[in-house]
Amino acid sequence: QYTDLDVTYSNYSSELTTNSHIYFRRYNSRRCFYEAIQINVNTTGSYTLTSNSPVDTIGYLYRNDFDPSNISINLLLANDDGGGNGQFEIQYSLEQNTTYILVVTTSDCPMTGQFLITASGPDQVSFERKNIMPTVTTTMITTIIGE
Repeated sequence: QYTDLDVTYSNYSSELTTNSHIYFRRYNSRRCFYEAIQINVNTTGSYTLTSNSPVDTIGYLYRNDFDPSNISINLLLANDDGGGNGQFEIQYSLEQNTTYILVVTTSDCPMTGQFLITASGPDQVSFERKNIMPTVTTTMITTIIGE
């Protein structure tokens, strides 16, 4: 973390690999690697989340929870190239005592690569990698055969 003219910057670095979690995009059924990162703020205010990566990244911001099997639930914002050069930039008013999940993935799937997330805003941001797996629903059907 560092501060510059009343703006505080926080960084998080990681890498999408072939061992990363996967989800399937609805519109093309392609297998995409992703990382889910919980974001917490101590001060409510306007924050900007920007990616920096050698690969074309997409960012999805969720409130409360992220379900890889239903990626539209709890979605607040998504951005692909708002940061220029294939990088996302998400601007949103984050509230303290609220759980946010930033999902980082790539535009071309399945693609891997390192990435850096920079959060800028009125206070520091804490990042925590989350191990979020798709929920699996099993339905059991019982047939009763009459006598």
